[in-house]
Amino acid sequence: MNEKIILQDVVDISEKVFESDYFIETDQWITFLIGDKEHTITFDLTVDASVYQSSGDYFTPPDSHFTINSVEVDIKEVMIGEDVVETTDQDIEYYKKIIEFNL
Repeated sequence: MNEKIILQDVVDISEKVFESDYFIETDQWITFLIGDKEHTITFDLTVDASVYQSSGDYFTPPDSHFTINSVEVDIKEVMIGEDVVETTDQDIEYYKKIIEFNL
């Protein structure tokens, strides 16, 4: 993908997963350039994850990591420049791929 991300308000998934009982649902936005035009996408982000935590023992330090079970991106609005634009199903899938790639 050759889109250039210039601004974003996308949560740090790893931090939020541990803080929120392994489920995140939040409003987000991302702005990127395609050619010389700014595209701003407002979307809902839903993430479901499983977390593994080990308290460790005398020889092994504590450990934790998580696995993302599902990510859902629901596009609410697309702006090109300062104009809100209509989107096709193909446009929405394209924007979802950009968002998921940049999470």
